[in-house]
Amino acid sequence: TDRSIDREERCFSFVQLDLILNLLGTPQVDEITSACDGAKSYILSKTWRSAKLNNLYSMSKNVTHEAVQLLIRMLTWDPRKRM
Repeated sequence: TDRSIDREERCFSFVQLDLILNLLGTPQVDEITSACDGAKSYILSKTWRSAKLNNLYSMSKNVTHEAVQLLIRMLTWDPRKRM
């Protein structure tokens, strides 16, 4: 049914949000003002997490410092602040 698909999509979205939270850490409220209400509620209901951006260095043996710095500027909660 449509309801089970919606529930499945929501669950998948929450898994994605958890992966993002694990990397970027918990955002400040003003960084997620443009997020949908469901995402905001989910993020704010979770335990605070610190950013683990240094994990980007371990994602490839060939990653350069410049590449990681570029990713960090692109992976920002607030879309207005993204490169």
